[in-house]
Amino acid sequence: MAHRRGDGWRTVPVSVELREAGHAPALEAIADDAAARTRVHPRADHLGILLGLGVFAYLLAYPRVLNISDESVVLYAAKRILEGQVIYRDFFEFLTPVSFYFFALVYAVAGVSFLPVRIVMAAINAGSGMLLYGLARKVAGRAEAALAVVAFAAGYLPAWNVVSPHWLSTALCLATATVVLSDGLRDAPRARAAIGGALAGLTFCNQQQRGVFLGAWLLVALAIAAAAGGRDGWRQRCGAALAWATVGGFAVALPILGYCVWRASPEKMFAAVYTFVTKNYAGRIAGAVRWGGTWWIGHHLESVSWAWAAKAFPLLLGAEAIVLLGGWLVTRRASVARATLLILAVAMCASILYFPDLVHIAFIAPFPLIVAAALLHELRTARVPRVGTLMRTVGGIALAVGFVGALHRGASNLFFYRQLHPVRYATAFGTLAGATETQQVYEGLRDAMQIVPTERRTLFSYPSDASLYLTVPARNPTPFSLLLRSYDAEQYQQVVDAIERRQIDFVAILAAFVRPDDPVVKAAQDNYVERAKIGSWGLYRVYARPDLQ
Repeated sequence: MAHRRGDGWRTVPVSVELREAGHAPALEAIADDAAARTRVHPRADHLGILLGLGVFAYLLAYPRVLNISDESVVLYAAKRILEGQVIYRDFFEFLTPVSFYFFALVYAVAGVSFLPVRIVMAAINAGSGMLLYGLARKVAGRAEAALAVVAFAAGYLPAWNVVSPHWLSTALCLATATVVLSDGLRDAPRARAAIGGALAGLTFCNQQQRGVFLGAWLLVALAIAAAAGGRDGWRQRCGAALAWATVGGFAVALPILGYCVWRASPEKMFAAVYTFVTKNYAGRIAGAVRWGGTWWIGHHLESVSWAWAAKAFPLLLGAEAIVLLGGWLVTRRASVARATLLILAVAMCASILYFPDLVHIAFIAPFPLIVAAALLHELRTARVPRVGTLMRTVGGIALAVGFVGALHRGASNLFFYRQLHPVRYATAFGTLAGATETQQVYEGLRDAMQIVPTERRTLFSYPSDASLYLTVPARNPTPFSLLLRSYDAEQYQQVVDAIERRQIDFVAILAAFVRPDDPVVKAAQDNYVERAKIGSWGLYRVYARPDLQ
């Protein structure tokens, strides 16, 4: 018996004895019904590569705007590592360490500059686009898979087009699913499980919460794959797969985390990546935004992405579950790939429930988009009596409208951001883009600190503009590149003590984001001299040590 696969025909022998033993339904379930209707030719499908190249070029066309908070925190931490500092010991971070070491490696190869890291980030997101296409082809046709990639690039990547550990996790999760559903590894279950486990372990070392949910999905997916092989020996196959996945995960995670524990200490690392996350982040930051919502400072993101679609992702997953369940009740057959990818999409949505705003939904958007591609393909290839023609027509119209809408969204977003940031200006971190006022603020901050030579200049930027350490530039002598009200009083006290002892040359305060009674503001006012007010309505206030005046 021959089953049509995404990479061509695959022959699966089914003996009379197996049929009589009741294994035929399980073997039939291995055949992906949706993929069987796509009429894929045995030759390689290069459309995914072309789409990936298009995503790469598209992202590089955006202006190089340096995000002052999340992106700069990651990139300055990478610079600290390159300079020999130790994460969790010399400076504070509450994510697991892979992204910081990864971008430190980029610096080591290409220099400490913004352009190389943005190129690498664009390449990773382009790779995510190619992986997205390949996974969507498991359950849909070329057109639906291509639409999923275009929609992701046009409507979700621009919502947070910055260097971020989240995008690394997205690529790693897509890569893990690609391995688990790989036709080439179907006959090598141990290798499939071990590689999948290694990728899940690497994801955990990049972002602990995404790694936990990916690991849980991996165990379920491997169990499903083992069950699809028939009843005989299912337990043994499942146990072996889970064991090899565990070995692969620990083989990657233990050396990475063990190295960090050795360089810092078990107490400091545990306090950062677990205690702080569960106590401070989960208790004071997480849950502040509803699914698909935005913070007041990010309302503009709704105009550059499909917020309505993001809010509908749970309904989309529910619809897919109903379709799969209905098909199984009627035919007693199920699409293994569709079920596995649906569970993955649910797991990825669950992984951001701690902060399900529009930006975090963008990070997991590829997974619901795969489900959407499967449903659209189901609609476009419907063979339902009496209404099949109508369903196919509706599906074709939806596909056409989707492409037009996605292309329009992508073009309008690029035009919007280029119009918003027309100015190019040189900094110590390379040429950046921004508005005229952005350049003026940067030059004002730089000039206010010129009285101290660059090589020994120290600065604490509060509460969240870590970009100044890279662009001015200056060294932050405190452990915190980000310090918010959700942090502990002890952490605040470390900064206050450094200011009171006048261990820092300058304190730059982003005035709009602090309260008058803020302890850091009070310490700066009591112990330093205000040197400059920079930007509209004194956006930044720069305080200098009295002896520098």
